[in-house]
Amino acid sequence: MVFGGVTSRLRISRDNWRRSPSRLHEFYTFKLLSASPFFGAVFCFSAFCFKKEILFLVFFAISELLIFATQAPVNYVCLHSLKPSLRPLAMAMATVSIHVFGDVPSLPLVGVVHFNIDWARSSTTRRMVLDQTILV
Repeated sequence: MVFGGVTSRLRISRDNWRRSPSRLHEFYTFKLLSASPFFGAVFCFSAFCFKKEILFLVFFAISELLIFATQAPVNYVCLHSLKPSLRPLAMAMATVSIHVFGDVPSLPLVGVVHFNIDWARSSTTRRMVLDQTILV
């Protein structure tokens, strides 16, 4: 519940912040797109290290802002690279592919692996999945 509320509030505020009139060069754009998820992962890991709830919420909100900052440019390119009649289909396909290959199946798959394999192998697999997620 908190995750959904924080995500929706931050996406609204992020969209207003990202729509600045200045145009960045491709180099700075790629630098932003690569650095933003990295620092988002750092803030997300840091959020779970705090014992106070307010610090957790602040760091978790910052991490979500940084992790999801790459979604708007990708959607912009997806929308403006096609003719208007194909834009809804392109956005639907992009959303489905993000959910199929990205955030949605990761937790259920880790749970299935955890219950179907013994604990030591499951913990190793979970650590490998988390390491790969952080690296991506």
